[in-house]
Amino acid sequence: METIYLRYESGKLAVRSGSPERPDVPADAVEITQAEYDTELAAMQGRRDERLAGIRAAEQQAAQDDYDALVEAGVSEATARRVSGLGAAEAAAGGTV
Repeated sequence: METIYLRYESGKLAVRSGSPERPDVPADAVEITQAEYDTELAAMQGRRDERLAGIRAAEQQAAQDDYDALVEAGVSEATARRVSGLGAAEAAAGGTV
């Protein structure tokens, strides 16, 4: 079985395997080495992880802001935690947990 690694014009990566014949390289792709594939895939995953961390941080901050506003408006802390989605430990730590 032969495996080839591909990078498409769109930036997408792919792996193709064929047996007994070598797989064809699509017209909108170029063949790359396994090392290039591994490096580019790791970079893609790193960018994805950074994006997700940013999303999680923004969601956490929004929940903290909601909690703070509810408590300031006189809502009980337990209800504010439930409504805002902020956990008890996060609320006690000011949203840093």
